[in-house]
Amino acid sequence: MDEFYRFGHQLRNLLAGILSVDITGHPYEFLTDASRGAALPITDKLPAQAEDVIHPRTTMTINVFGVGEETIVFPPENVTLRIRRSQPYRAVSGLATIDTEMVELQMSGTSTLLGTLKLRGGAEISEDRLIHGKIIEIAPGRGFPADNFFDVLLEVETDKGVFFNKKPEHMVALIEDISPNFAKTPYQSTTEINLYSRQNPQGAPVAAIVAVAHATA
Repeated sequence: MDEFYRFGHQLRNLLAGILSVDITGHPYEFLTDASRGAALPITDKLPAQAEDVIHPRTTMTINVFGVGEETIVFPPENVTLRIRRSQPYRAVSGLATIDTEMVELQMSGTSTLLGTLKLRGGAEISEDRLIHGKIIEIAPGRGFPADNFFDVLLEVETDKGVFFNKKPEHMVALIEDISPNFAKTPYQSTTEINLYSRQNPQGAPVAAIVAVAHATA
């Protein structure tokens, strides 16, 4: 278990660009509450359902166990995050809530350790790599700041093989805008992402995404 949590800690830093950690807010049991209430009126803070397409410049550090660690820079033209937002509603908790799904996650680049690298996830990529989440205000009627989370499943295709994570990794952010503004909001994950080989899925993790950072420029 110690080894598992060490690997998880590394992945947390890998996804730093997507979500900003705020583990002092609502407990995860509440964040995953799917209870729906009445639809809320559309305002600047609670926009209508929509789809956001974001192309951030992304820096990712990956550790290939027994081989080495490196940091890879993905230019904006090689990164696509497509996020679908639901109509806002008030959950039974009384807090405004928006269901989200990252229907497309794609990043491509070159690794000195793994060669050509393509990271992908979401319903547009594979039905078993769905990425769901929520936006939940912290105080009733305030709108912002709000907790934002995604449970991320991804796959990494490389010249050395295909790697994947087995369970959704919980990514949490504290946001000030909808859609989130990467120029204002840093994003991080709460754990590292352990990667397993598609050739030996029951084996031990072969790599970990250690750190990620997203920016708008």
